[in-house]
Amino acid sequence: MIPFRTQYEKLVKAYINNEVQPWEECACFVGNLLNKNETWGHARLNCQEWGILSNIQSQVDIASMHIFKESDGTYTVQEILDLEKTFMKAIGNWFSWDATDEETLFNAFEKTLLHLRQIHESKGEVIEDYTFKKRKLVAV
Repeated sequence: MIPFRTQYEKLVKAYINNEVQPWEECACFVGNLLNKNETWGHARLNCQEWGILSNIQSQVDIASMHIFKESDGTYTVQEILDLEKTFMKAIGNWFSWDATDEETLFNAFEKTLLHLRQIHESKGEVIEDYTFKKRKLVAV
């Protein structure tokens, strides 16, 4: 199992480096969690409401294999879909979300990190406290 701290550091690095793009399959929270591999993008496109995988068995199999490979067996398909759902619900409406809305992105990230922590704790991992802080963006 990949430790929570390893996943946390990878995700926070992506957040700080402004590499999290909620509407891009490989750059969303889960996309970064699964190493920005485009296979997640294809699997994500077959999710409806980010919680129900396509009923096409080949798509379910592809998603399962990808998630298992990229997470070293740490997460199930349902856990990944639940993380995606948590993140996207916190972001809100696709058409009204503003990429410069730092508060919304921070809150969505914070909620989804907590959900990720709960998944790891449910598997018996003991997680040290951490402090997730809002990044300071520099105007270009």
